[in-house]
Amino acid sequence: MNKLETAEAILVMQAWIDGEELEYKDHVYPENDWRKVAGNPLWSLSKNSYRIKPKPREFWIDLTDNAFIECGTGSRYWGEENELIKVREVLDENL
Repeated sequence: MNKLETAEAILVMQAWIDGEELEYKDHVYPENDWRKVAGNPLWSLSKNSYRIKPKPREFWIDLTDNAFIECGTGSRYWGEENELIKVREVLDENL
């Protein structure tokens, strides 16, 4: 492992300590999908890749009267005269 790979592994390991869900992918069969790490990870870094399970993004789209579209993720005052659309990303579990 080089320094970058080591740093990435440390981030994933720290995320697991912090309670994040992890996924792994087999190096021998890279065509296989990402799989949930159940229980304690084995940390077979020579055989598997590990990642923090991706979370879907959520944001609002504010359609104003003058055809201007504004997007935001935080909370702020939204005018009642505008149409609001809440968007939640759909993640492909196989990516």
